[in-house]
Amino acid sequence: MGSYDQLPEDYDGPAPEHAILCNSRWSHKGLRHAHPSVELVRLCYAAAADEAKGMEVWPCSWGMLAYNEDGAYTVECGLPTRYTDQRGSYECAGGHDHVPADLLYERGQAYTDDPLEAEGLARNGVFPLQPNGQAWS
Repeated sequence: MGSYDQLPEDYDGPAPEHAILCNSRWSHKGLRHAHPSVELVRLCYAAAADEAKGMEVWPCSWGMLAYNEDGAYTVECGLPTRYTDQRGSYECAGGHDHVPADLLYERGQAYTDDPLEAEGLARNGVFPLQPNGQAWS
C-alpha cells in the first residue's frame, strides 16, 4: 500500500494535480476546501481542534516565492501559526517564526537574510539568525 502523498517509484508520467477535500472548520471557516497532501489536512484539523480548545491559531503570513508561466510571484504560507510563549513569539507549522525585537535584543540575537550582514553581526557579538530562525553557519 502506497502513500497518499507520493507517487510510486516506477511512475514516469507527468505529475498529477490532486487535491484532498477537507471539512475542518479552520482555514476556510466552514467552507469545504482542498489541500494537496494528507499532512496539510492533518495540520488543518489540528488547528481547528486547538481553536476549539480556546487557543489562538491563525494562518502564517510569511511570503513564499512561487513560480508560474509568467515568472515569480509571492504567496502567503498559510500554515497554522500559534504563540510559542507569553511574550509574543510565534511560529507556524512550517517553521517560520517571529520573535519580538525587545526579546531578540535581550537574547543578543538579530535576524538577517544577508550573509555579509550576518558576519558583521557575529563580529560585534550579536548572534545572527536566518529569517526562518536557523543560525547562520
